[in-house]
Amino acid sequence: MDYIKSYTNEVGRRLPSKTRGDIEKELSSILMDMVEDRASSTGKEIDDALIKDILKEYGSPDQVAARYLPERYLISPKMFPLFWMVIRIAAVVLIIVITLAFGLKLGQDIDAGKNLAMLFLEYTTGMLQALIQALGTIVLVFYMIQRFSPSQDFLDKSWDPNSLEEVKESSKVNRGDLIGTIVFALIGLTVFAFFPDKLPFGYTSDQGWVSINVFTTTFFRYIPVFSILWIAELFLNAYVLFRNEWGYTTRIMDIVLEVASVVLLLIMITGPSVVQLPTNLIPAGIFNETAFTTVQKSFESGMDVALGIALVVTAVKTGKNIYTLVNEIK
Repeated sequence: MDYIKSYTNEVGRRLPSKTRGDIEKELSSILMDMVEDRASSTGKEIDDALIKDILKEYGSPDQVAARYLPERYLISPKMFPLFWMVIRIAAVVLIIVITLAFGLKLGQDIDAGKNLAMLFLEYTTGMLQALIQALGTIVLVFYMIQRFSPSQDFLDKSWDPNSLEEVKESSKVNRGDLIGTIVFALIGLTVFAFFPDKLPFGYTSDQGWVSINVFTTTFFRYIPVFSILWIAELFLNAYVLFRNEWGYTTRIMDIVLEVASVVLLLIMITGPSVVQLPTNLIPAGIFNETAFTTVQKSFESGMDVALGIALVVTAVKTGKNIYTLVNEIK
């Protein structure tokens, strides 16, 4: 049996037909030289045992064929940075959209008597299913790009070092602050925009817990504006978190949102009260008329103080961002 011929044939079966013949001839020549050198150096005759030792040392047909083949990737190293960027954008968008849809649907499902734990389980499984589908689609798209455009010339654009920008300390992001803002915006959007009537305000009576609505119609007029601001904050902070830096445009957008929040909070403080205890608390025996008036004023004052604290915090943050932006422009 010609072991070298069988070996080179096994290697050739794993190679493209265009290069198979040349590689088999080259490999056969290399192996014959190795066999002759080994026989000369050891003083042994060339036999099947010597040839098999050489072949075993040289490696299996799979290993040898791999040396003649380019490395194979599902997503090539050249394409991976772009692939990873698209994955992160898609994940952020999906999480935000599905969470908003869940919040919109949650109030209706609770009213219909559905179990809250089951609703969150449906939300989690739906989120995972959407993320897996998005990942599969993106992988397929990038694979097709590589398959039909293997050179990826569109990634080999000329690059000029003069295009580099100086890294400024002010452009660095505080990831904890961004994530916290996103979380609180989602909570605010879900609670106040979708079912404010489900907030746990109420009292215990002989019939059990009695829920009451403490928000006035004026408060509900502000909800659409707050919802727009929260949604804008969600997308802006998610984008900055993805980019891992603040730019001029994102900084200006953040300032605009903060100024809008300051104005809205100022209007809420100076305008009609956004909270009011229901008058049916008096006949229910919770308060007498004098105590009701006192508690009502305290309740309104407490809300004004809370809004005032939020106003001061937002105004300080706005001033800080404006100062940072001015220094960046200089």
